[in-house]
Amino acid sequence: MGLLLQSNQQNTRLNSILSAPLLVAVLGATLAVLLHIAIQFHLQLEKTRVAASDSRMWSVVQMEVDHQNLLFRVAEYQHQVSSPAYIDVSADIVAVAFDIFFSRTIITSVILGTKATPENLRLKVVELVRSRDALADTFDGLDFTDPAALLQFQAGIAALDEPIRQISLGALDHFVEQAQTARSQEAVLWSRLLTTNIALLFLMSGAMFLALRLRKQIARQFRNLQNATDNIRMVYEKATLAVIICDCNGNVLLFNPEAQKLFGRSEADMLGRSISDTIIPTRLRAAHQKGMGHYKNTGQGKLIDAGSVQTVGMRADGSEVSIELSLRASRDFLGQATHIAFIRDISEQLAHERILQNAMEEASLHAAAKSKFLATMSHEMRTPLHGLLASLELIDDEGIEPSSRELLQTARDCGLRSLEQINDVLQISRMEEVNEPLAAHVPEALVRKIFDELGSLAAPQNTQLLLNVSGATTDQLWMGKPRTFLRVMYNLIGNAIKFTHNGTVVVNLEFSSTDAENQTLHVIVQDSGIGISRENCLQIFDPFFTTCQPQGGAFNHHTGLGLPIAQKGVTELDGVLAVSSKLGQGSSFFFDIPLTLAPDTVAECTRAENEITTGDFDLKCLVVDDNIVNLSLTAQTIRKMGCNVQMASSGLDAVDLCAETAFDIIFMDINMPGGVSGTEATAMIRAAGCCSNAVVVALTADTTFKWKENLSLSKVNFVMHKPINKDVLIKMLSKVSLCSDKEADIHFDATTDEHDGTEPEFDFDELVEFIGEASALNLLSCVGKDISAASDAILDPTPNTPDILHRAIGSTAAIGLVKLSKLLRQAEDRARDGNIEDCPDLIKKINRSIANAKSCITAQ
Repeated sequence: MGLLLQSNQQNTRLNSILSAPLLVAVLGATLAVLLHIAIQFHLQLEKTRVAASDSRMWSVVQMEVDHQNLLFRVAEYQHQVSSPAYIDVSADIVAVAFDIFFSRTIITSVILGTKATPENLRLKVVELVRSRDALADTFDGLDFTDPAALLQFQAGIAALDEPIRQISLGALDHFVEQAQTARSQEAVLWSRLLTTNIALLFLMSGAMFLALRLRKQIARQFRNLQNATDNIRMVYEKATLAVIICDCNGNVLLFNPEAQKLFGRSEADMLGRSISDTIIPTRLRAAHQKGMGHYKNTGQGKLIDAGSVQTVGMRADGSEVSIELSLRASRDFLGQATHIAFIRDISEQLAHERILQNAMEEASLHAAAKSKFLATMSHEMRTPLHGLLASLELIDDEGIEPSSRELLQTARDCGLRSLEQINDVLQISRMEEVNEPLAAHVPEALVRKIFDELGSLAAPQNTQLLLNVSGATTDQLWMGKPRTFLRVMYNLIGNAIKFTHNGTVVVNLEFSSTDAENQTLHVIVQDSGIGISRENCLQIFDPFFTTCQPQGGAFNHHTGLGLPIAQKGVTELDGVLAVSSKLGQGSSFFFDIPLTLAPDTVAECTRAENEITTGDFDLKCLVVDDNIVNLSLTAQTIRKMGCNVQMASSGLDAVDLCAETAFDIIFMDINMPGGVSGTEATAMIRAAGCCSNAVVVALTADTTFKWKENLSLSKVNFVMHKPINKDVLIKMLSKVSLCSDKEADIHFDATTDEHDGTEPEFDFDELVEFIGEASALNLLSCVGKDISAASDAILDPTPNTPDILHRAIGSTAAIGLVKLSKLLRQAEDRARDGNIEDCPDLIKKINRSIANAKSCITAQ
């Protein structure tokens, strides 16, 4: 603002200089000066011309006078010499007269010897000079006492009378002509001077006109600038932001009222003072001064023109205030660098943001609690629904009246619909928590599997399922997320079948190459069903959204979660799910996902596993574990594979059973304290008996398993980590089955299941898939009891604490609570050393993990 006011003052002075009366006075004075100079020049030129002309004419005419004077002096002297009364007289008078004449002729020859003199006149002058020189020679040898010689010399002088007269007259004519020429040139010169002066006057008049116009423009601009200055002053003083203007050294030039209010300092107190000593906190001054030095050296500043940044300032009382600073570099009208700082107090904003952040965190906790409650309630509702549906299926409706049979069928349909809705809710809640790792798979095979499962739903509706694949071979393996892809396609295809009657559902899998190993899979699920209106297309992916249009069929009531589940899955696959549909003309759902070619080793392994059958292995198996949960879970899982399973709860029991029965494979728990361990039992079985050549698989929950050498000495064939992975188990049983068919031996190399070091997660659905829901729920109840017992044993240690912890270790590892199992293993080691009470940090971790585990179990 001060810089603008200084500029206005300069404009005011310029405006006064360019006022109209002053310009007219300057023009009049200039005109008078030019006129005076012209007159003086004319007078001086006239004087100079006349003086020069008179001087030359006098010199030429004087030559004739000097000639007559010489002739008179010679005649007078000759008369005196010839007189009888001659008295000896001095000849000096004659000599002086001759010398004067001689000098005059020289001057005349110089005056008339110029190129401007006419040629004939110059020749006469030359002839005169020659005659003069001859007379000079005669004069030098003249006998002044001889009258005859004097008379002859007088005649020679008289002979020059006519040439001298002709030269005088010629010179007069020449000088007159030169004077006339000079006057003509003087008139031309005067005319040019007059023209030049007039032109100058016109130029000055034009300049004065332009100056007057410029004065008006400057006056108008000055008024605009004054208005702008007033506006800026008003904005500056009334601005809601604090504005501080400093020079390049950080000294304050302007300090507006908001800045005074923010920092508690007056403008008079701040003007000329450095901001480093006033409003910058002490702890930041060193950094500020360093930044100012860098700016002076390089012209670049970290905060200058960098947008808004959050920092702190210091009030007059020394307290700090949170501010938002925007710094701009500028220059004043003198070109000096200045800095303009726009500052806003954000103390209240930050306080509100903290409140909002806390509210968001609280809302997130509430949302998580709601999701957990929803999942828990869904699990709780699913169990009685399974019982309800099983009971309804067991009712014999042959002897029931038709009306009651219809009510029974309605109850079955309602139960199935409720179970479907609960499964959808559980599925979408789990998708938000699980991130599937990459695995090799064949997309076409997954889609065909869905066709096999949903074909029974499409057939009654006379809906045909078609699959088109292009751009890749049917057996090509790709790295991706098969479970997520399967879930997406299941929901999209199932959704298409629901709304399509007497039509087709077509799935297109189009592979397009981006480079040698990467491809893009373009998926289209197209149906000829009822279609979706444009308005509903905008909401179709919203959770629980369902259309109100008549749909008919058995699937006209649904949760509205199928498409949201598919959308979340496609997002996890790095794609975007979109829809194109018209009411009554069918729908198309499509998305693109990236795929990477599976490495050769992964492809070979996956193809080998795909060749393994999951049917009846017809193997005799023995499961050995001192933990009833592990024993039951492992046994039921293996029975699901079609095996004949027996159980042993200790190493000695296993040895006794192996002495009586020839088992194909023995699953041996390694850690069985308080008796014969797994390695010891294996050594005893190998020593003798009908199971000496049986395959022994060591079971362990230790993911850092490093005692392979000891197991090899005990002749253990394989190692499997708890919890048991279904695919690994199938692979293991398949190998044993194939080797048994070929009567081949299995080497004792104690190879592991290549555990990748990651901790598996608790998955109730997978547990149900292994052993059935009823058994799974019963098993979880037993695990919960083991965890509670372990918790009590840690809080109140007894001599039985190590055994209680060991039992809980096996139970938790069996169902996938590996983290808790590891912590309990550390506690077991401490308990056996008698110092478990000296580990408060470990106990805290165990308690937290137990709380999480109980939450997972009770949610089922």
